Amino acid sequence: MNIGILTFHFGYNYGGVLQAYALQKYLQSLNYKVEIINYIPPEYNEPSLLFGLSFKKPIETIKALSIKLFHQNESIKAFDSFRNKFMALTEKITDEKKLAEKANNYDTIIVGSDQIWNPSQHNKPIYFLNWYPLYKGKKISYAPCCAVNKIKNIDAENLKKALNDFSFISVRNKTTFDFVKYLTGKEPPIVLDPTFLWDFAEFNNNEPIIKGEYILTYILGSDIPGSNLKTIEKIKEIYGNMHVYAINIAAINPKKINWADKILYNISPDDWINLIANANFFYTDSFHGLIFALKYHTPFLAYYTEAARASRFIDLQERFDLKNAIIESYDDLPLPDKIDYELLFKNVESILIKEIESSKMYLNKALDNSY
Repeated sequence: MNIGILTFHFGYNYGGVLQAYALQKYLQSLNYKVEIINYIPPEYNEPSLLFGLSFKKPIETIKALSIKLFHQNESIKAFDSFRNKFMALTEKITDEKKLAEKANNYDTIIVGSDQIWNPSQHNKPIYFLNWYPLYKGKKISYAPCCAVNKIKNIDAENLKKALNDFSFISVRNKTTFDFVKYLTGKEPPIVLDPTFLWDFAEFNNNEPIIKGEYILTYILGSDIPGSNLKTIEKIKEIYGNMHVYAINIAAINPKKINWADKILYNISPDDWINLIANANFFYTDSFHGLIFALKYHTPFLAYYTEAARASRFIDLQERFDLKNAIIESYDDLPLPDKIDYELLFKNVESILIKEIESSKMYLNKALDNSY
């Protein structure tokens, strides 16, 4: 069986790249022929020096611009090199007509994971496999996310038609479950993000990039209410006065950081895994950052501020009983005796055993030609 994966694999974002890689590797381990369809939306532009910059705060903009001048090219290279070396990509496709032609090479197309069904995609056919002429093979969704369950009336009927044409639908969280149920009346299984399906042993068994003890941070959005500076100071007070290393993606929009001993601008996806796996403590607002902390039993504190991130964090919080380790503000910071990480990871592992099994069973059933 030839399988094409269609997802957000092309951005300068560790989670987006690694979820696509993990799904590819897991399917290859089942002896399927797999390619990631290298569709790049025509409106997507490679990051420029001005990409993501706001000119409302000139001083901060100048600082961010100077970081980009020194580090952006190397940051872009780190991501692109990983994709080219480790991911089975097709030729670059930038228009719907060529995508429709390429789709005919596959018996099955899997869309997902990541936020491929977010509101910005609702009036577009790509990640709903709803282009014309219609793809006639098997349509499967694996762990897509809609970010927020907001549907415009003008899009609802077309979305309903597209989703009902899928052979198998699964979703990544309760919010996307509600999105699918509202449109179709169906109750899709909630499965794990594909990064849980692969162990990444080819990367995490390497020598630690940073020797010695350290606190690692990876921040994508806004500061936590109460400030990241205060939170980092409290983490150091509780867990040890270690050096703080901050991963900051220079390819897109480097964040203002005034609390790190060293800022890492040019980290590749495989090195990102290494840094999380070997950290003594990890502070993040990244959904996939949190997932990799759970995978490698790295003590962590996660937070969310933006609505688009909330559903994913709340889902993990409820699924794995992480109520004290995921917070919304500095005032929610738990006391040292509130989190027993050894017990937390033991409980997570017991839940993961069942969830990984059910997620793999869904994929096996969906790919079985007898269905």
